[in-house]
Amino acid sequence: MSILGWLAMLCGGAWAVLAVMFTGLDAPESTLALLIAMPGALLALLGLGLVVLANALGASRRSR
Repeated sequence: MSILGWLAMLCGGAWAVLAVMFTGLDAPESTLALLIAMPGALLALLGLGLVVLANALGASRRSR
């Protein structure tokens, strides 16, 4: 699960950064850039949650 989390963070972060780089953050198109980058950012946050969850489950399993 931790590997999936890292992959999700990597892909989501790259998606968000590339979306902002290619669309730019100019005034009229900034809403479009954010709409394109938002799924990538959410994927990165989901990946972070998976990594934290995997680490918490691993720590509780080791403490038994």
